[in-house]
Amino acid sequence: MIGWNRGWLTAIAAFLVSGGIATAQEQFELGSFFDKWFVQGSAGIHSTTDVRVKGGISGLDKPTLASGAAVGKWFSPQFGARLSLDGARLSMQERKIGFGYVHTDLLWNATNTFSTYRRDRFWEVAPYFHMGFIHEFVSGDRTRVLNNEYAGGIGFMNLFRLHDHVSLTADFRATLLTEDASVVSGIGYTGIATALAGVCYTFGDGVWRTRRQASGRKGELSNGFWDNWFFAFGGGVNGITGIHRWDSRAALAMEASAGKWFSPQFGARLGWQGLRFSRRGTAPVSGVQVTELDGFLQEDFGFAYVHGDFLWNLTNTVSRYREDRGWNLAPYAHMGLLEEYGIGGGGIFATEFAAGAGLLNTFRLTPELDLYADLRGFVLRGAASGDRATGVSLAGSALVGGMLHIGKSVFDSFQSEGTPVREEDRNWAVSANLVDYARLGTVQAGIQYGISRHVSIDVAARLSGRSQRFSAGARWWPWYIYSGWWVKGLAQIENKEEAYGAGFSLGYSLLLSRWLNLDLGIGGWGGRKGTGDRSWFLAPNDITAALMFVF
Repeated sequence: MIGWNRGWLTAIAAFLVSGGIATAQEQFELGSFFDKWFVQGSAGIHSTTDVRVKGGISGLDKPTLASGAAVGKWFSPQFGARLSLDGARLSMQERKIGFGYVHTDLLWNATNTFSTYRRDRFWEVAPYFHMGFIHEFVSGDRTRVLNNEYAGGIGFMNLFRLHDHVSLTADFRATLLTEDASVVSGIGYTGIATALAGVCYTFGDGVWRTRRQASGRKGELSNGFWDNWFFAFGGGVNGITGIHRWDSRAALAMEASAGKWFSPQFGARLGWQGLRFSRRGTAPVSGVQVTELDGFLQEDFGFAYVHGDFLWNLTNTVSRYREDRGWNLAPYAHMGLLEEYGIGGGGIFATEFAAGAGLLNTFRLTPELDLYADLRGFVLRGAASGDRATGVSLAGSALVGGMLHIGKSVFDSFQSEGTPVREEDRNWAVSANLVDYARLGTVQAGIQYGISRHVSIDVAARLSGRSQRFSAGARWWPWYIYSGWWVKGLAQIENKEEAYGAGFSLGYSLLLSRWLNLDLGIGGWGGRKGTGDRSWFLAPNDITAALMFVF
């Protein structure tokens, strides 16, 4: 019997591993930014339960009707995310309570992970992690607010395919809140069980295609399941305060995280941040280190923040993806659970949900290693900072560290024949400033040449009646020529006032297509003007909003 079970377990493990390897070997077209978006509508039931710290889970309360709506996107055959809104009336401790739950969900398509993606597969299951914000009010009177709570949990979404664009859904979800949500203290936590059924409609191209199937198309390729993972470790400072006054002092912080980029634009990570908070206070908690500073009590205590982050690479969204770009900027939303504890054995004295936003800056050193600078802010309940009067606490951190990429760290481009795109040297560009052409009778044109990855030189002319202006200059591009931010120095002459001099400008080149940019900029210049007794001048230069053709 033991041998039979061992054989089955070996066979199942081999199937899962082979399925995962098969999926990892497939490379799928990521498609347009606007493909694979979906909307969902659903209805079902909710029921609550008490989750006691000691004593386990009590029975479910009477179920009540519920509804939900969501919008999301699949980044690859394995991963996606959505923003959801649920609403219902709960029967909680024999009270009728209305609530709305806004939450973000990180979706993992387990079927496509452990088995090769198939377009015609009827049933797929996608476990997910969700976290968000619950607003509770008296049923029938939305102005009578009972609680505003952070919440989180796990769920399973089942998809039943009817068409490339239409699927039926069955969604089962468990949600955990603090005990305040139940209006009864001392139970520990409140749990909500949810079952919803509905319809999902997919916009754009809802089908994943391999290189061979992507005839006549161009774009990036989705890598395997084990590619584009990263691990990061860093340190810095953080602080916490109430909103009515700044009562925080900087304290040391550390963090560790692991994540994955699903596409050049989107990713997610799970992180831990912790060490010390330091604040001013008057009512210290047991275990908190207290010292007197400037007439106030300074309280030092430990904290640990476990959080999930949804990352959006803004650089790769507004500018073409480049694997060798030196700097990437990724705003993100984060949410998680924060515990505060006393130093020296004081124990945990506060457990709070927290949420906020941040800016992740990564600086490429090698294909496998980045430096990063992370600025993060988050919001908690007032009790977290001792500011119970206002009900809100603010915290922030500044962290720097290193990021190690595991597996394949780049996204390949492809052409219709299924071969990688060869990035040819497109060094030349011509442009025309639309602002100048808005002045009737004015003609403007410029030409640029890239002499290296980061530097281009250019000449430009503007002709208007008896006025002619000519300039020559050089631009420095921090990312890559004809992509993103630029800084320019120039020499310029103008015959209308017999002026000559030098100037400086700053701008951004937005990629509209593979060959066309919108070039935006502003600057100034100065020098000498007039004949005979010349005078010095300093003046603004033209505002630039130019179409740039790169070839």
